[in-house]
Amino acid sequence: MWRFKVRLSEFYGSYKVREVQELAKLVEKPEELKVSVNVQGVPLTLVRDGEKQRVTKVYQNWRAVEEWWGKEILRNYFKVKTNKGLVCDIYRDMPTGGWYLSQIYD
Repeated sequence: MWRFKVRLSEFYGSYKVREVQELAKLVEKPEELKVSVNVQGVPLTLVRDGEKQRVTKVYQNWRAVEEWWGKEILRNYFKVKTNKGLVCDIYRDMPTGGWYLSQIYD
């Protein structure tokens, strides 16, 4: 369960804590995707199982830098929603330029 603050009033600066439940299914093996991006590298469309979907919202993005068995892993992650209602985490593997699906949200 995630907890976050939502600003209720621009003038009074009051906040209310909302609880949000999100269930995510971690993909066992990351699924390769075809993704088109804008000039800033933000996803615009993705192709999954041969079906093209338009990205309608980017909820957040972050960069992960890790080391695995002496090999550096650099990925740019995006939590997105598509016009088909799919909410998921996708990432771009920076060394190879490949795009992958990592999580699907219910």
